[in-house]
Amino acid sequence: MATVEGRPAQYGVSLRQLRELMETRGSEGLARINALGGPQEICRKLYTSPTDGKSLHFILDIPVVFF
Repeated sequence: MATVEGRPAQYGVSLRQLRELMETRGSEGLARINALGGPQEICRKLYTSPTDGKSLHFILDIPVVFF
């Protein structure tokens, strides 16, 4: 399996799951969050911190494209 900085290269939450989560509100949204393991687990699966977000190192690795 491919790794990046010692972690799997793929995230534990799919793009489809994130899109569906962002489209829901209220009790349905809360149910989807809980189905994914709750906020802490979602953050863990996305390799981010619930309080600090992504590290600066991650942000600097994103290629910049000028149009």
